[in-house]
Amino acid sequence: MFSVLQMEGELERYHKQNMQLELNIDELRQKLKATEKEMLKERHNVRFFFKTLIIVSNGNIARRD
Repeated sequence: MFSVLQMEGELERYHKQNMQLELNIDELRQKLKATEKEMLKERHNVRFFFKTLIIVSNGNIARRD
């Protein structure tokens, strides 16, 4: 059977672990947000590239001789 001091120690350990998990979750959320932002940027770049490629391949850009 646990004594009051042992239970208090266990509760304190639980709170420390919980706080660390919350910090880890926050860090992972920040990384996810940054990754999503980077993906949107890359998606925009790819779309721009393909739109430009289509315009060039259709001959819609004046050619310089």
